[in-house]
Amino acid sequence: MKEIIEPRQRWSRMLALLGVFAGTWQVQALDLKITGEYKPTPQEPGNGQFKDTTPRHNYCTRPGCRPSIRLDDVAINYPEGFEAGATGRESLYFRMPSILRTVVLTHEEDGSAVEVRWRVDSFTGSIEGRPNSVQPTGYYAPSPCTLIHGRGQSAWFDFQWRLDERGQACSKRTLADIPPGRFLYFGISYELQFPNAVSMKNGRYVGVVQLTMGPGGDIDFGDRAEISDSVLNILIELEVQHQFRVRFPAEMPSVQLLPEGGWSQWRDHGIRPNRLRQELPFLLTSSMDLSMNLRCEHDIDDRCGIRNQRDEVVVPVDVDVTIPGMSNVRDGRPAQDAVLTPDDAQSPRFTPDGYLIQRRSTLRFTAGRDAVTEMLKFPGSHWQGNMTVVFDANP
Repeated sequence: MKEIIEPRQRWSRMLALLGVFAGTWQVQALDLKITGEYKPTPQEPGNGQFKDTTPRHNYCTRPGCRPSIRLDDVAINYPEGFEAGATGRESLYFRMPSILRTVVLTHEEDGSAVEVRWRVDSFTGSIEGRPNSVQPTGYYAPSPCTLIHGRGQSAWFDFQWRLDERGQACSKRTLADIPPGRFLYFGISYELQFPNAVSMKNGRYVGVVQLTMGPGGDIDFGDRAEISDSVLNILIELEVQHQFRVRFPAEMPSVQLLPEGGWSQWRDHGIRPNRLRQELPFLLTSSMDLSMNLRCEHDIDDRCGIRNQRDEVVVPVDVDVTIPGMSNVRDGRPAQDAVLTPDDAQSPRFTPDGYLIQRRSTLRFTAGRDAVTEMLKFPGSHWQGNMTVVFDANP
C-alpha cells in the first residue's frame, strides 16, 4: 500500500478591467487590492480561518479604531465651496457601500468558486475647512454615522466615522459660506467575512468588486464634490496553502492477517476463528478535506481481495479507517471505522475539526467469517494481494 498525492501545477492570469463611457469619454478607474491567506503551521494552526494580509494604515490606536486603506490617488475637491444653510447633497454629504454584499471568488486553475461577504464599515478623512462652519461641529459625525475618533484645528479637521449598516447617507449642515476646499486624504475600512478554508483547494481565488464613485454612485460625496476617479475596482485575492502529509511505518508497509490470539485455538483445538484481522497505524497531518479509496490487485464484490496463489481462489478483505479529529462530510459522523472501497462514487470524504498535526490514525483489514471458511478449505495455502490506499487531498 502506498500514499498517492497528485502533483499540482499552478498558473495565473492577469485580470484587466477597462470601462468606457458611451462616446469618447474614458472612465477613470482606480484599482485596490485586498488579500488574505490560509497557511497553517504547528505554531499558528488557524483552524480554517483566513488571515487578512492587506497593508493598512492605522489612523489611531485607541480602542475601536479601524485600520484603513488610504486612497491617496483619489482627489476629492469642492471647487465651489458651500453656501450657508446647505443640507443633504448640497452640503458635506457621505454615502458608502456599507451593506454587506456577496462577492464570488474563482480558483485560478480549475474555476471552482467560493463566496465572501464584504462591505465598507467605516471611513477616514481629512477635510480642508473651518470646523465651526458646519453642524455637527468639525469631526463629529452626523447621524446615522457615528464617531470613532477625530481631531482638528482652525483650518482642517480629520475623523474616522462608523457607517450605518443599512447603507444610509450622513451629511452636515453648513452654518456659513465655506470657500472651496478639498479632502487632504481619504481612506476606507472594511468588513470581510471569509469562507472556511478547510473545504477549499490549494491555490489562489480571485474576485472583483466594482464600485462607482460620484453623485448617485456607490461612493457618493454629494453634488458639490468633484472626484478624480469614477470607478474603484477592489480586487479580493485569497491564497490557500494547506498542509498535507501521510506517514506510514514503512515505505511499502505489509499487513499479516491473524486471528485474535493467534492460530493456537485452531491448531491445537480445532476452533475455527471468526475472522482474521490486522491494523496498520499511520500519522496524518492535514488542514483540509480529503477523500479515501482503494485500488485493488484483486477485485471482488466491490472490495479488494487476497488470492490463493495455488488454486486461484479470491476472498474479500474489508478495509476501514479511523482518523480522530475528522468527520464524514455526508453525515457528520466521526471518521471511525469508515469503510473504504474501490468504488470512487462511494469514497468517504472527511473534513477536519481543525489543523491535524501528526494525528495517529488506523487502517484496519479484516477477512470475515465467510472468507475464513473458504480459506480453511485449502490447508497450508498462502493468500496474498496488493492494495493501494489513495488519499485524495483535493476531492
